[in-house]
Amino acid sequence: TKQEENASSLCLNEEAWEFLSSGALSSLNQEDVAAVRDGLMHARDGGGLIVNVLARDVADAVESLRHNVEALSLFFTDLVVVVFENDSADGTRQLFQQWAAHTAKDDHNKYTVDLMECEEAADCLLKKNHRFDTGKKDWWETSAIGPMADFRNRILDHCTANYPDFQYMLILDLDLAVSLSPLGILHSIGKSMDNNRQAVAVAASGRQIAMSSFGTLIFPYDLSAFRPAPHQF
Repeated sequence: TKQEENASSLCLNEEAWEFLSSGALSSLNQEDVAAVRDGLMHARDGGGLIVNVLARDVADAVESLRHNVEALSLFFTDLVVVVFENDSADGTRQLFQQWAAHTAKDDHNKYTVDLMECEEAADCLLKKNHRFDTGKKDWWETSAIGPMADFRNRILDHCTANYPDFQYMLILDLDLAVSLSPLGILHSIGKSMDNNRQAVAVAASGRQIAMSSFGTLIFPYDLSAFRPAPHQF
């Protein structure tokens, strides 16, 4: 019946499924629907979602992040945005401070914003160089990621210390200012949970088409953000 079809597709029509999944999922595909329903069950089962954000001079992207978070908050029982910001000169930290203050005062919000502080410097004015701005003349002596790895580990330490009961973490590159896919995130959660309800890592595979190649040459996007660590085997 029509009522059964609506229930099986979360009461969303095909157009809504396409919009909320960025065209990747369909209400007509029962595997898609099952995975999203499983993800929704886990999301509402008290697992909690941490949105993990590094931010520097990304004031223009804060509003889009806010819209994304408010959309995701409809699906998760607990949601927190953990932000590590440092050395911004465009008002990024002030925007996060305003957002955090607003969520703290408004009891109707289903999420909170946790803007991290730095013990060694007020407002995290660490006086760190901004990625390529190292003062070195030779480009091969510069780093495309600078101290970002250290900052990411600061966030992880903060999250494990303050949100030990949260089960999911979404790590964002805020400078991309992209729209997130709520159904896509639920689908990933639903597909990644095994029978023992142990979450696994899910990584986006970014691709970038080379100019003038007409789509014939596609390279990994932002490959320089990965730095392998030496290990003994």
